[in-house]
Formats: sequence, C-alpha cells, structure tokens
Amino acid sequence: MSIALERHNGEIASVDTFIRHGDAFRPANRYYIERLVKTLLWMKGGYKIYVSGDRDVYEHLKACYCEGGAREFDWNYMASIYGHEFEIVYVDSVPAAKDSPSASAVIWTAAASALTPEGATARRAP
Repeated sequence: MSIALERHNGEIASVDTFIRHGDAFRPANRYYIERLVKTLLWMKGGYKIYVSGDRDVYEHLKACYCEGGAREFDWNYMASIYGHEFEIVYVDSVPAAKDSPSASAVIWTAAASALTPEGATARRAP
C-alpha cells in the first residue's frame, strides 16, 4: 500500500508500507494508515492525499478527513494553510516523491557534517 501527500509547488511526499490482508486485520489496518497519514500531514504538510493498494482504507480515510469526520480539524486546518480544498483520491499508483531542499535542511546537513571526525578536522585551526 502507498500513500503520497501533495503540498505547495507540486512537492510530493510519499511512503510505501505494508498492511495485513483479511477481514480480521481491517480495523488494525484502518487505524495504522489513519495514524500514518496524520503523522505525515503534520511532518510534511499537504492538501491532497493519494492512496493506492486498498480501497477499504481509502474509504476509511475519506470518512475521517471530512466535515464531521474524526479528523475534521486536520482536514480544515490543512485546507486553510494551503489555500486548497483538502481531498483524498484513490489511484493505481501514487506519484513519486518530489521535494525541494529547504534552508533548514541545508543547515541541518551542514551541522551534521561538522559532527563527523572529518568535519571537525577540516575546521581545526592550523
């Protein structure tokens, strides 16, 4: 099963995951994917959710992320942040990830490299 979130400037965050098959696992699958989507929304942001691989989970997400749904706050908040109607669509395959590095990611990468032995050596005074 795959999930992707579309956000500003056509950026896409995507994740492939595994769910169990069979009616006995349906409640657990619904819970797991709903929590995964909520986590991704608050980590990455987004206004359009692409779902592939399981129509039951897709229907559950649509019922959660709507007016009157269990995740109405998230649905409304993300729509207001991005200025787009929040939607969830079922697709045969989700779009590939497409990110633009942010300034904070560049700073974090530079800071992390300074913590390596090579980075510390390169910054020592002669």
